[in-house]
Amino acid sequence: MAGMWTIAKKEIIDHLTSVRFIIIFAVLVILILCSAYEGVQQYFKEGSRMLIPGQSAFLAVFTWGITEKIAVVGSLLGIAIGFAAISQERDSGSLITLLTHPVFRDSVINGKLMAGACALIFASFTAIALALTTVITLTGVAPTGDETARLLTFMGISGLYMIMWLGVSMFFSVVMRDTTSSLLASIITWLISTNLIYSIASLIASIVAPLGGGIITPHRIGWKRHFEVFRAITRFSPTCCYRDVAQSVLGSSFRGGLIIVEPGKPMPAPPSLLECLSQSWPEITVIVVVLVVSFAASYLLFMRQEIR
Repeated sequence: MAGMWTIAKKEIIDHLTSVRFIIIFAVLVILILCSAYEGVQQYFKEGSRMLIPGQSAFLAVFTWGITEKIAVVGSLLGIAIGFAAISQERDSGSLITLLTHPVFRDSVINGKLMAGACALIFASFTAIALALTTVITLTGVAPTGDETARLLTFMGISGLYMIMWLGVSMFFSVVMRDTTSSLLASIITWLISTNLIYSIASLIASIVAPLGGGIITPHRIGWKRHFEVFRAITRFSPTCCYRDVAQSVLGSSFRGGLIIVEPGKPMPAPPSLLECLSQSWPEITVIVVVLVVSFAASYLLFMRQEIR
């Protein structure tokens, strides 16, 4: 246990002072602050009618731009920390030197995961806190109790999502024999999860449930079926799951895309925070399962690998 804490402390310092971490974190903060500023400008224009009917205008500032920045750039930050965690030390020979000291193998990989998780939690909470400060300063409006609870939950979900990508990239760092291969495998997985999954889901949904007519027509059942198939496939993507959970927690009633409203009926009101979490358990489960499976696989493989 002592060895794990020693490694974790060293790794945290290395992460927070590395050029790679600082650059990606700076890009994340800048993009989030820009999104917050643009959202505030929209807030002044639209007020309570902003973006999503029924949603708090304050939370709507965070829903689209900031969520998307974390979904893309935040995941890259997790990959940047994890892809070289083991492979780089193995390439340089420092891993052999480390294991000659009185430290167990499990302390090495547990310490690295803990350090990466701490660095990512710091990054996500700092970036969102800066955005919140910007919104409060520019609007002069403080969040209510419910909005504060939703924002804190959003911070936690964002941190969990970024740590999940750390686990995925650490898995490739253990499996691949060199750092370049580990980075390439991580980036390919990231591209599939953030972009290609939508094309794949759209193609399969078009084959299984072809579209016909408009949404508010007798063909709306076909649209609903098409969207259900699309959603079922995108749930294989942790990034799509994160987007859905984040939007739901922040008060959006859309939960990832399509709401079919009957003519003359009002837009459904967003559910409470507890209801949002209850409805989002499949997406949260996907993120947690990917994290647990990727780290468990990394742990088992690392413990059995021959280090030379």
